Amino acid sequence: MGAIGDQMSVWTIVLLGSVGWLLTYAAHSTLLLGLAWLCTRYVRPYRLKEIIWKTALAGGILTATLQITLGISPLTGRVNLPSNPLTEPQVQEQPPTFQVTLASPNTDAVDPSQDRRGLSSRNAAAEAEVNEQATDFANQAPSLPWSDLAAALQIGAGWILGLWLVGVTAAMLRLGHIRHQLYVTLKDRRDIRAQSLIDALTRLCRVAGVRRPVHLTCTPRISRPITLNSREICLPQRVTQLNADRQESLLAHELAHVKRRDPLWLTISHVIEGLFFFQPLHRLARHHIQECAEYLADDRAARYTGSGLALARCLVEVAGWPSHYALPATVASIAGSMSDLERRVRRLLDGSAVRIETPRWWWAVIAISILAVVAGVGPNISVNASNVPPATINQDGSPWQVIRLLEFDRQVALAGFSDEQFGIIVQQLDGLARYTSDGGQTWNTLDDQCESPGDPGCECQSWAMSYCFGLAVVDEQIAWQCGSENSVCRTTDGGQTWQSITEQMATYPYQCRFLSFLDAHTGWSATPWRLLATEDGGTNWTEIALPERGQRITTVARRTTVDGYVLDDKGNLLVTHDAGESWETHSLGLEQGERLLSQCNATTTMRFLDADHGIVVFSSVADGQIGQTWVARTSDGGQTWQREQIPSLPEIRGSIYYHHLSHDGKTLTVTGTSGQRAAVLRYQEP
Repeated sequence: MGAIGDQMSVWTIVLLGSVGWLLTYAAHSTLLLGLAWLCTRYVRPYRLKEIIWKTALAGGILTATLQITLGISPLTGRVNLPSNPLTEPQVQEQPPTFQVTLASPNTDAVDPSQDRRGLSSRNAAAEAEVNEQATDFANQAPSLPWSDLAAALQIGAGWILGLWLVGVTAAMLRLGHIRHQLYVTLKDRRDIRAQSLIDALTRLCRVAGVRRPVHLTCTPRISRPITLNSREICLPQRVTQLNADRQESLLAHELAHVKRRDPLWLTISHVIEGLFFFQPLHRLARHHIQECAEYLADDRAARYTGSGLALARCLVEVAGWPSHYALPATVASIAGSMSDLERRVRRLLDGSAVRIETPRWWWAVIAISILAVVAGVGPNISVNASNVPPATINQDGSPWQVIRLLEFDRQVALAGFSDEQFGIIVQQLDGLARYTSDGGQTWNTLDDQCESPGDPGCECQSWAMSYCFGLAVVDEQIAWQCGSENSVCRTTDGGQTWQSITEQMATYPYQCRFLSFLDAHTGWSATPWRLLATEDGGTNWTEIALPERGQRITTVARRTTVDGYVLDDKGNLLVTHDAGESWETHSLGLEQGERLLSQCNATTTMRFLDADHGIVVFSSVADGQIGQTWVARTSDGGQTWQREQIPSLPEIRGSIYYHHLSHDGKTLTVTGTSGQRAAVLRYQEP
């Protein structure tokens, strides 16, 4: 989509999204690594310690990404960093944002007999009083520190991302330099020809189940054996001074590193540490992972050889060899941490190193459980693009202005406003419809009279409406909705009560998805391939035959009892002036390879104001990629169209947007796939 009056470039949105992801990752990684440090203090098995530390090291990337991409609302809530509008220069009025809590129906029930106009007047008076108090507060209130921080993040997002990239580049260059220096030092290594060592390695590979070839090399430049990668073990030249049992134990230990893929994990640890250099706890995690790797390699070596005694003696002897070259932390070696030598030797001598393997699925359950907890609890931090200083907003004079920004505490399937004040939302999980007559500040619904979904007259509050596909708000009294069980519901009192009307549609995936009604009696409902009409409020339905060349329906619009319009995903506009007896076809003028996005809910909406003037709001798809959202206008009955972009809505989360256009074509409601945010836009005559 365009920009809130072209308020934000795509690049700026990407910058702010990247900064928000990094902040979310920093919070999640700190939580994970802190929990890992706390838990491993009381955990004895090294295998469990290793699983916890590895999960903590890499899990923050997964949980932060899942939270943002899937729109998961954690228990700790979303941490939005808005700038402080009370202390910034106001170039133009910002759309108000309402935080909406959708309580249970009993807590906000409204008397159906209540006069709506009286309610609206009281709400208007209350709103005026609140605005007056806010103005007084604006003259006195200082800027809040977190708001200053958010503004700094928004203005300096490019610098923040640039500095992060510089830091990552420096860390990766350092890691590459260390690896390069290692291989330069070991450039004179040669293949081991001692048949006894080769035979011992072959025998151990068979015991360990290592089927890929592992090369043995040696060099006088090192005093500790090194597992370079999954295919090479480099030994010091002094290894020939060890007796046969100790040589076998040494090879068993290094082969255990190969079997466990410890060199790969050490590389991953260093890469993550470099990518997120701002997280100091990564170094702690890497140290503990290396420590666990040595203990667990000891365990495997003791099992491969049948005893830990020879390995214990080997550890002591190798530790006494003089070292002329300090091994980098990026390689796995038998030496490990010298401070742990005594503990490792004691474990090998008392036999505690030999243990029974635990099934891998058990460790997978532990890792997934930890990640699920953090994904559900860790905060989701975002820098709201909508709160960039208003001087950057609507510079192109777009006729579409954002007048409401709504944020709900639970999933909303669809939202529709008939004007600036009256609107209806349908909740995702329970199908409950709520209405507002004050622009979204308060939301009301009927008394919950249903004890169970099967009670008569309760279909509009049950799972039958749990996946709402269609919503048509005719005016502040009349609205229609339809759900996944092909049940159409109607209200004639502004949402205070709803009547269920069963419509005979085919079963999934051909449910009712599109609605267009003139009043409480006359209208259309449609599936992607069928069009039905009613003239008596839904008591009887008549299927209208469409031309055979018609494609997948994306929206419908009924203007009069005889005039109607059907738009398919190829951009073909089918027009009837005789209630469907005959059709003429026009083109929306899509680009080559472009088509209209078609989803469960209404991604496309259409209105015709008279026989000539029509409006279509649609999201396009080209080459499998979701493109922009457009408004197409016609002044000749659909023969030619002109496009205009509408403001982008970075605060409405989701890659797909659902649209509802009022009958006068001037109020557009947009809901994102996350279902927890919506925006109301108003068309201003140029």
